[in-house]
Amino acid sequence: MSVDSALNQTYQIGEWIYSFDDRQVSKNSEIILLSAAQNSILNALVTHYPQLLNAQQLIDACPAELTLTRNKLYQSVAKLRGIFRDSSRQSKYIETIAKQGYRLGFEPLNIDRPREIELFSLVTSGIAQPSEAQDDTISAQYTQQENTSNQEFVEQSTLLDRNIFDDLGFMKTSSNDGNESLSKQDEHTAKEDEVSADLSTKPPTQRIRKRTLLMALLFISMTLLLSIKYWPTSIVPVPVFVPSEVIYVKQQNLANNTLPVPYTALAIDNMQWWLTQKVLHLPGIKVVITEREDLFPLLMSGVDIVDEKHIKLRLSLYRDSQQKTAFDMSINVIDGQPQQMAQEIQRFDDQLVAQILQSTSLKLSDDSCIFNDFVHVNQSNNRECLVVLRHQSEKLVAQLLMLSPLKAEYSGVLAQLAKLQLSIVNSFPQNSLGYLYAAHAAKFNNQPKEMLLGLIKAVERNQNDTKTLEMLGEAYTKELLHQQSLQITKQLVALYPKTKSYQKMLAHNYVALGYLAKAHRLLRSQKIKLETPSEQLYFSLLNYNQLSVWTEMTPPLNPQQKQLIRQKLDNQSFFDLQHQPSLQQRIAKLENELSEQRMNRWQLGALYLINNQADNVLKCIGGREDYKQVIAGFSIFDDAMFYVPTYANALLMGGKQAQAYEVLNRFIAYLLQEQGHDPVSVNLWALPLAEAYALLGEHDLALAQMAKLLATGWLPDPSYQVWTLANNPNLNALRDQWQFINLLELIENRRQLIRLKLLD
Repeated sequence: MSVDSALNQTYQIGEWIYSFDDRQVSKNSEIILLSAAQNSILNALVTHYPQLLNAQQLIDACPAELTLTRNKLYQSVAKLRGIFRDSSRQSKYIETIAKQGYRLGFEPLNIDRPREIELFSLVTSGIAQPSEAQDDTISAQYTQQENTSNQEFVEQSTLLDRNIFDDLGFMKTSSNDGNESLSKQDEHTAKEDEVSADLSTKPPTQRIRKRTLLMALLFISMTLLLSIKYWPTSIVPVPVFVPSEVIYVKQQNLANNTLPVPYTALAIDNMQWWLTQKVLHLPGIKVVITEREDLFPLLMSGVDIVDEKHIKLRLSLYRDSQQKTAFDMSINVIDGQPQQMAQEIQRFDDQLVAQILQSTSLKLSDDSCIFNDFVHVNQSNNRECLVVLRHQSEKLVAQLLMLSPLKAEYSGVLAQLAKLQLSIVNSFPQNSLGYLYAAHAAKFNNQPKEMLLGLIKAVERNQNDTKTLEMLGEAYTKELLHQQSLQITKQLVALYPKTKSYQKMLAHNYVALGYLAKAHRLLRSQKIKLETPSEQLYFSLLNYNQLSVWTEMTPPLNPQQKQLIRQKLDNQSFFDLQHQPSLQQRIAKLENELSEQRMNRWQLGALYLINNQADNVLKCIGGREDYKQVIAGFSIFDDAMFYVPTYANALLMGGKQAQAYEVLNRFIAYLLQEQGHDPVSVNLWALPLAEAYALLGEHDLALAQMAKLLATGWLPDPSYQVWTLANNPNLNALRDQWQFINLLELIENRRQLIRLKLLD
């Protein structure tokens, strides 16, 4: 089978699902993106099974543009084994036949099935950064031939621009851009790949296991203990997500034009919401709302109208595709029979817990709803029914949205909402509803921390409501708690990978945390367009030509957009050292904030370098295993690449010249090679490339690289620059060069021109 014929094919390999077209493998909730080389190698093994393929055959099976060497082949096979939790010594997935080649260990089964997606486990407290392998699974397939949506602007230089560039005298460069200055890389003989398989794995399951009940009971116990004090005040944590089994829910809706009197669309919505929230609050269960009927275990949620005074609420359980007859759990809701209704609800709850959790002791929130609560909710005042309490809370929220905070009745409505949510919390402490509206009340009362904690408590009780998760992620972002927001947003992306707004939230958090290349990769792979100047300013490099167009466009920029441009023009680096009391104080502050989030360590290493503390740079950056992997094999999708010149500079300061030059030469060769494959992404690395030339003593090439960069309209951007250009220790060798001084003058003149245009 050829590579082309494998497009859109999906295979099951052991416990894993492999998609050539999506360039990924998945198991349960885990989705791992493959590199182009890994994808081609695995596809060759799949399509030629059970044939044995030697190294040259695998190399020939890969596209020519990958320029796959034997060394890269061995590395790719090793990484594939790591993904499969396999090893070369006891290989199950990719077998090594000594001196012959490789073969797939499992027969690939051609299938067509959806991904099973569930919430990933979050940390139990504090802030933690997921491992790089987990982090990379969030981004979807990267398309090399994707055309950027940003318009490429042809420079329209002012007279000042032309005069400075005419005077520089180094704009003409050879076509190889200095390739001849790079030392030729030695070819190393690749050793047999060995990958540790210590990563924990979960066996596949076709049913909900008993251990889920134990986790559920533990979760509820922790929840009750945490509920003793209503608002914790010391920290703002991330919600604790317990391991979960997936169950799919499909709502069978009735057509509005067929509803008999007295039933309305609102009445049917109340019934469906009440049924669904029962399932959403099952502890230890991940609920995915779907429109499909081929995902299992499946709960079909339906409302059957018997007559004008009798309805049946139903959940039909299908455990697998082989089950022809569903197990029905139903409630007969009959007008005028409240006592029977209470018994029906209790029986329904017991059945639901027994069938899904395999428990006979766990109790759900015992709200008491009757026929009128569903059908005539506007007239009902039953404070023991969650449907009524939800409806009353929504009415108060709608009133607050319509009122100005300056009006007298605003505070009265807000007090009613606060009183109502407290009543819900006291009556139904295991339900998320009261805490959700506590968060709404805090938002209207301008109490962001209380809003956050209300949302956290709501998520702790109901980890399945996407609207609550979305609100929590946005609240974290507004409080600049981007690490926590990242954790929440990843769960939303894992659940709904095609929702562009969640992908954009994820990219926003990546930029805020310093993962710039990762954010750009995500935006491009998901084909997300940056539609407003504000979005382009946040995610894109600052560009003089683009800013000039914006300042002259109709309609003009709004005040907020103008202020954002001014802030970016005034702050030339994200450290903003000119406004810090002292460099040492800034270092001390970052040391106190230091976590396992690796961008913190790289930023701290950059500050150590400008303070001439080379040993600390090497300890902070070079001593990390993840950075050693970066140095071993570069990738333009890894934000650690921004710090390669910094690492090499520290090596030079520490007297390790040979090691520094070896790293810099490989770094330059890699970036020059990538320029032909992906010129858009390489623009991110243009300044580090100039830094590398400067550190090697190739001053003319460094200045030429800077000049080409400025010819595109580039301006220093605080989101992307560690230091100001004038203070950049990696460019120290250029500091006294007259061309470099002219470049700095050009940048400042461009800034000033944009500031003047913003005044118009």
